Amino acid sequence: MSVGKRLKDMRDGQIRISRLSKFYLTAFIHMLFNRILAFYSIIYGIILLYHAFFAMPELAKIATAVFWILITPQFIETVKGLSMSWSRGMVFGRLNDEYISLIRKRYGGSFKVNLYMMIPYIASLLWGIAFVVMVVYLR
Repeated sequence: MSVGKRLKDMRDGQIRISRLSKFYLTAFIHMLFNRILAFYSIIYGIILLYHAFFAMPELAKIATAVFWILITPQFIETVKGLSMSWSRGMVFGRLNDEYISLIRKRYGGSFKVNLYMMIPYIASLLWGIAFVVMVVYLR
């Protein structure tokens, strides 16, 4: 009886995401909140369904605030990824310095690079302001 070949993922499995915390903290936070969101979205859906039938605005507002907090790392990483793709890897990328200097010379100066670097921070600020408005003012 022969044993078939099996591929070994040298990065380890996706079950143990704690390995990311040692070398890529933002990826660890992203994956941790993603795992929590997978379970919380079921609870959130039940709460919203309950709210639709029995009109519990306080419970729905609290559940939405928790959902907003849990989805924040995904939002920030998405905006960061878009900024990186728009800038052709000049910002937030892990490219070597020679390639970055060539791409900056060809596609844009320091103003564009600074603009692309500011986009995630501006989006995060607007995201935080919208969260405060939702919690304080909406009923």
